[in-house]
Amino acid sequence: MTLHQLSIGDSAVVKNITDPNLAVMLNEYGILPGSLITLAGKAPLGDPLCIQTPETQVSIRKGDAAQIWVEEISE
Repeated sequence: MTLHQLSIGDSAVVKNITDPNLAVMLNEYGILPGSLITLAGKAPLGDPLCIQTPETQVSIRKGDAAQIWVEEISE
């Protein structure tokens, strides 16, 4: 599943980032494979999305979120 398929409030572990440029940008924010993230919110039209880690919040485009493969954590 990709990040943009999560619902608001869902948590997941990043498994892979398929776009190398996006991977470099997210790495600067501490988001890399193995990171725990939560989908904190979506804009009214679904783009951009706000993802939260224990350290930061980052807004990304829906198209970029489709490049981030995650494994949802069931609670």
